[in-house]
Amino acid sequence: MIDSYIILNRKPKLIIQIFVINFFIIVGFVIWGINTFEYQTSFQTHSKILNFNSYYYLELLIPEEEVNTITNHNKMIMNNKEYIYHIHKINPNIVDVNNNNYQFVYLEIENLEEKYQKNGYQVEVKFLKEEKKIIDYIKE
Repeated sequence: MIDSYIILNRKPKLIIQIFVINFFIIVGFVIWGINTFEYQTSFQTHSKILNFNSYYYLELLIPEEEVNTITNHNKMIMNNKEYIYHIHKINPNIVDVNNNNYQFVYLEIENLEEKYQKNGYQVEVKFLKEEKKIIDYIKE
């Protein structure tokens, strides 16, 4: 009886108290960060620049599920510079590559730099998707 009383009423050491307090502070910061910070994903692909009637277009082979990303936005990033584009044409024919469905999309680019104005020039482009909080990505 006396032994159980001593064990139950013993004060924890200072190092254990500091560890528990630090643990709760860190968990609080992680929960706060997940709920407040936002993250923006992107879709990156290779493209070819084509010249038709003195206009420059990007020819993209896009996965079918990513076509909405391109149609819902009008900005893309090419070599860390942002460009505005307009959809010229979306080919309705679906191309099957390795059991994945793709579509050709042609984009007209405004103010394309002269160094890219070459027919057949290949370039890597990035399309930004929606910006969400980190908690939304964890839920998905």
